Amino acid sequence: MRLNSVTTRNYRTLHDLTLKFSKNYCTISGRNNAGKSCVIRLFSGLFGAGSRYPWRSAETGFDYKEDKTQWIKQATPIEVSFTLGVTKDEDPALISFIEKIASKKIDKQSATLCVGYSISESDDISVAVSVDDDKVDDKAAKEIHKRIKDSNLLFLYNSTTRHEEFYFGRGRRRMFYEFVMSTDEKKALEDAGKHIERRLRKLAKEHTEGLSKILGRLTEKYDVEVSPLEGIAASEMPLGINLRDRNVEVPLSDWGSGTQNRTHILMAILQANRIKTTGSPDDKITPLVVIEEPESFLHPSAQAEFGRMLRHLSDEFGIQIIGSSGNRVGNSRGKCGWKPHGYWLAGVS
Repeated sequence: MRLNSVTTRNYRTLHDLTLKFSKNYCTISGRNNAGKSCVIRLFSGLFGAGSRYPWRSAETGFDYKEDKTQWIKQATPIEVSFTLGVTKDEDPALISFIEKIASKKIDKQSATLCVGYSISESDDISVAVSVDDDKVDDKAAKEIHKRIKDSNLLFLYNSTTRHEEFYFGRGRRRMFYEFVMSTDEKKALEDAGKHIERRLRKLAKEHTEGLSKILGRLTEKYDVEVSPLEGIAASEMPLGINLRDRNVEVPLSDWGSGTQNRTHILMAILQANRIKTTGSPDDKITPLVVIEEPESFLHPSAQAEFGRMLRHLSDEFGIQIIGSSGNRVGNSRGKCGWKPHGYWLAGVS
């Protein structure tokens, strides 16, 4: 999937704006408070950007009171529209879903999908969807919107936000990331997990018998049941990360902030590419990667190098990467020898 454009009216500081994006790497640049974060927030409205962890909250969707342009006094609705490009090779699951739910045959290899929102003062949200300029009915529009939002298509990484992806092993806190597995890999691990689960249940039974004997000495009687965690092999698995520099191997959490941040961004891109390359036709929809302040904590020379790398990875993997930055051309002006497609947001004076 590619995000081709976004148009807003009466949304925060983006009162009347249209942004068009290149199909691979592009940047949104501007001074502080120009509206870069507002654009990123818009992406969450369409794609969702909820946390994998239920105890963490994430801001998604629209709220009229919070999102309306404050200097517009009339109670005019907030209007946002997204134009998306989908193909049968990269997004077969979404195209087949649209064909089924909208009763519309897509004959071409690619299609243009337009998703529009209108948010009223009472927070009523209407959704309109068109496929190749052909509007679908309201019921189909809501189902297509839900499918896009539920598919976790946005890999959103904020370089300035603290990331709590840690676990404790051998008494030491370690940083990890979760990698996505293919269908065959999931099955192999599930089979191995079932074997481990059987062994654990046997051990649990032995512990149950011992605990029952001890508790049986009490006046109050208890039934004891001990069971292992179910579903040992999940769809995502944690891996620790070490980086080796010459002859020294150090956990990622012990490296500098710039190295940590850069590595996490690259992991997000690899995750998106893995979804694109391992997904089955029934569930494959190519995600996009959005990075806030990718140059954070890096030396200027490293910023330029990393900017070039992001562009090359986007071209190589065929994945759209959108970066937001305070620099005019996204970290890499001058010495890098290339200039990505990008926008400079002037902000509100």
